Amino acid sequence: MNRIEKSKGRLKSRATLIAGSLFLITGILSIIDHSYLLAVLYILLGATGIFVGINDRNIDKEFIAWNSDSLSIKDSSIHVEYAWDEIDEIYIDQGHLKIKSGRANGIMIDLKDYSKNDLQTLNDQLLVHKENFQILNG
Repeated sequence: MNRIEKSKGRLKSRATLIAGSLFLITGILSIIDHSYLLAVLYILLGATGIFVGINDRNIDKEFIAWNSDSLSIKDSSIHVEYAWDEIDEIYIDQGHLKIKSGRANGIMIDLKDYSKNDLQTLNDQLLVHKENFQILNG
């Protein structure tokens, strides 16, 4: 299955890991200052932040994936999959992907954080399936 993923950016994807590291360092410095209660709290908070930051990289990211049978989209709040024959129209315009499927069904997602190369790949692959539906590029 072909797939493009939305990039979070370096700082945003590592914010929890950085914050956890800072709390851990603060906890170690609190031990030196003989503030043991604060040290334990900071070390626990820091270890939790580092653990969450490391595990956050393994969580499914936002993506658009497709193969010869279907188009799958996972955005921040939804995960939908459409068979190619269910799609009536696809619009790619002004940084948005809009899919119309049926009379009152469809989806719109933001393409802002996808790379230009990924968007070009998506556009080229959608043209392969053009006989099934109408593609409108704005």
